[in-house]
Amino acid sequence: MKTVKIILSMLIAAGSFIYNASPCHAQSPWTQKADMPTISAAHASCALDGKIYVLGGGGGTSTGIKTVQVYDPILNSWDSKADMLSGRSRFPACVFNAKILAIGGSQAFKGTPITAIEEYDPVSDSWSHKADMPIARMYPNAAMVDGKIYIMAGCTAVFGPIPEVDVYDPSTGEWTKAAEMLTPRWMSESIAINGKIYVLGGEKSSPWPGLRTVEAYDPATNTWSSKADMITQRKLMAVCVLNGMIYVFGGAMGNTTGVLSSVEAYDPEADTWTERTDMPVSLVQHGGTVLGGKAYLSGGILTPGVWSSSTKTMYEYNPDHDSTWTEVIDENIRQQPERLSLYPNYPNPFNPSTTIRYTIPKSSEVTLTIYDLLGMEIETLVNRVQIPGEYSVIWNGQSYASGIYICRLRAGDFTETRKLVLQK
Repeated sequence: MKTVKIILSMLIAAGSFIYNASPCHAQSPWTQKADMPTISAAHASCALDGKIYVLGGGGGTSTGIKTVQVYDPILNSWDSKADMLSGRSRFPACVFNAKILAIGGSQAFKGTPITAIEEYDPVSDSWSHKADMPIARMYPNAAMVDGKIYIMAGCTAVFGPIPEVDVYDPSTGEWTKAAEMLTPRWMSESIAINGKIYVLGGEKSSPWPGLRTVEAYDPATNTWSSKADMITQRKLMAVCVLNGMIYVFGGAMGNTTGVLSSVEAYDPEADTWTERTDMPVSLVQHGGTVLGGKAYLSGGILTPGVWSSSTKTMYEYNPDHDSTWTEVIDENIRQQPERLSLYPNYPNPFNPSTTIRYTIPKSSEVTLTIYDLLGMEIETLVNRVQIPGEYSVIWNGQSYASGIYICRLRAGDFTETRKLVLQK
């Protein structure tokens, strides 16, 4: 605190004081919404006509159900629609021409995988059989690019991940093949962004640990490439696209342990991962859907493999209210820094976000803290042990008033400070 007061005195003496009487506290990015009418896990979810559809899943057991639950975010209420033709879980869903396609899955965890694709018409509130997949898949991934659905990953039987990629054109009913994935996997997630498909995490071999690996498929060239690994190995998570980035929510590190509440975001342009604010609870096999720039996480299991721990909770995540942005750069490929350095933030002045870069020369307990000009601590961006390397943190000042703030980096016995100017 003494160091901070000295810096404040120097700033005021230099005539750069901007009074900031009472900046408001940061708003949590998480809000709990109305519970689903029925508990569910390993279900599919998607957005259509301003509402979120939760399809099937396991209703407290490993047996798939037909139930369709619909959430209205404006009314914060749930409704029911016509049941699917087949009870199923562990499957994805896509929206095409204002209709929902439920793809593959299985009726029980160790049951026969389903080949059928069913289509839901919200106008008639009815389901119909659309097509059969060339390969029956449990835990398949599906993503749509240019009106075609790419179905990949999953398994034809328990513990049998496959690399095949089948392409379905719902406008013609035709099936074609695409290049196989680099890594056969199941219990993974895939999502499309910027014309490419990213497959994340999952598992591939005994003893069934979660993966960190990420692979991207380019339909234009029919090729796969490896991308930066996730920070945490995980499977059975939820994945969404928000603000041009891929967000990964929760999941599990292993079969019966390592259930996660952590959230990571991937920047496809920079090929880097960043940490975000944890979920309120740890979940696996939950649904994730984007609507109105926010993510909605539905249901899931609190304990991996224990279906009786399935929930019916719904959480809303607003990325614009998340100020815990810690970018993890692969320190192993960089030369070890010679000294502690806190670089000038960029941009400065800023509105509402700025990037703070720093290096540490040895493993240390690191804290990066923001203070106002009254010397009050308003936010801690980093508080953990970090190995030698270069790091960056994005501070979002959306919830704070214009003015000068002090950023203090402390690593072991070393401390550095910088002036940040928030100008709205």
